[in-house]
Amino acid sequence: MKSKLQWDYYVFELRSGRKSRPVEVFAPMGREAALLGVGAQEGELVMPRPLGAAERAVRATLARKRFPAKQLSLLFGEISRFLKVGAPVRGALAVFARQSSSPYIRGVLGAMAFRLAGGSTLLEAMRLFPDVFDTVACSVVSSGEAGGGARLREGFVSLMELFERKSSVTGKVIAASVYPAGIFCALVLGLVAGGMFLLPKMAGTLKNYNVEMPRASQFLMDACGKLRDYPALAVLVVGAAAGFFACVPLVIKSRPAQWLVLRLPGSGPVFRNMILSRVLKVYAMLYESGAAVQRTFEILANVAGHWEYRRYFLRIGGDAARGVPLPAAFFRAQDDIPRDGMRLAMYVKVGEDTASLPFVLKQQAQYMESDLKLFLEMIPPLLSGVLLVSLAPGVLFAGYVLLMPYFVMMQSLVSQISL
Repeated sequence: MKSKLQWDYYVFELRSGRKSRPVEVFAPMGREAALLGVGAQEGELVMPRPLGAAERAVRATLARKRFPAKQLSLLFGEISRFLKVGAPVRGALAVFARQSSSPYIRGVLGAMAFRLAGGSTLLEAMRLFPDVFDTVACSVVSSGEAGGGARLREGFVSLMELFERKSSVTGKVIAASVYPAGIFCALVLGLVAGGMFLLPKMAGTLKNYNVEMPRASQFLMDACGKLRDYPALAVLVVGAAAGFFACVPLVIKSRPAQWLVLRLPGSGPVFRNMILSRVLKVYAMLYESGAAVQRTFEILANVAGHWEYRRYFLRIGGDAARGVPLPAAFFRAQDDIPRDGMRLAMYVKVGEDTASLPFVLKQQAQYMESDLKLFLEMIPPLLSGVLLVSLAPGVLFAGYVLLMPYFVMMQSLVSQISL
């Protein structure tokens, strides 16, 4: 379905009385879907603004196709409020599209509203955009639509909380990385500027005193001289740096890195609780919504985001699909995750024995989240400290390379004066 969508860029003039403002929409399914993405209210006039073919192509190429987790959380909350008062979902999409500043988000919501107006279900409209609405969201909506309005609203409330937590963690990590990233950029620029302008002047002064430039400083000066003489090398250096940073997420997601993260003495238990709290809440949500057992564990395997837990949940789902009772399936697979397997098996057994599995799962997830909240507050200073410490060798190297010629020259002057 994703490959069949033909995206195009539209600009409209939204007029209300004497006031008017432009509204940009990047949407599939033609002009009618884009109009719904404007979110015009009653009494407002929407006029299309013509775009040339070249301008339209450039805008479409530069459009940022991204729907952040924070915006998804706000959207799910808006839909749940509309469902609570019995209002149609199309109204929530129109309100959110009007408030959004992203042409892509407006286009997604406009296309969804267009499909709903044509008789499609909300699930069918969401499945048009698999990059926006993942399997968890689609499964919850599917079960909610089958179970009625109250269950659907509860599902959207749970999705709102899930994506809000995801956005919070991502935001804290990004905020903690800004300051060290700024120091790193300043360090690189300082080395390049010193190698191009400062060290050549020092080299001339040292030559007058028949003093040899330190090797590290000479290497930096020669490298920067190559960059000055051959600017194309700078492009290669920037490309290599970009490639390095692009490979970092792949390294983090690799099996050895994931295996190591969960076994670190200090942060290992925290990361395991982070995975388990997310999985338990989704499991309770899917259990209440009546999702199929095997499909539920396939979703949990994706939600966990860790290869060991993925293998664990897929094994449980396979056993449960063959008729093995849930507690027995959990106990069979407990050795796949030695630190948490027994704990999860006991949660499920207690929940099944008391016929309150969703309540038990949610309660345990809340206990874990109470510890995670403290950890989240510690993320910015902790991560900033770690990154700054990792930059310390680079700072020392820069100081050595740039300042060592001064000390060599002063030593030479002192020696000549003493003679």
